[in-house]
Amino acid sequence: MAGLEGSNEIVFSLFRADTHVDSGDIYLQKTLFLDGVEFYELCDKQAKMCQDMCLEFLASYPHIIPKKQQGKEGFYPKRTPKDSELDITKSLQSQFNLLRIVSNEEFPAFFYKDGKKFILKIYPDTSSAGGGG
Repeated sequence: MAGLEGSNEIVFSLFRADTHVDSGDIYLQKTLFLDGVEFYELCDKQAKMCQDMCLEFLASYPHIIPKKQQGKEGFYPKRTPKDSELDITKSLQSQFNLLRIVSNEEFPAFFYKDGKKFILKIYPDTSSAGGGG
């Protein structure tokens, strides 16, 4: 995942479904640029990008011309709750990208301390612009 890898860019591709994974012709490609501190709003931005691309495709069809994919297939495995485990021996800074992509409801961040599991839900403070408080 782009967020987990630390990238602030996610490339979206609208492509034709094919029998092989990630191999269909590409109709549209767009890049979503992030500021690096998105949390749950990341899903909203991704959904909006997908919606916009679908509407653009429909507006252009049937005159849109696909291009062949090049290179090796690439995809990410489905995340599981285990993927949201924090390492308490590491800094928050080093695990910030993991915190950006967890879901507070479906698969919240968690850690173990002395054999006990603790769940961490994180939300940005929207009460002030500076956040210095």
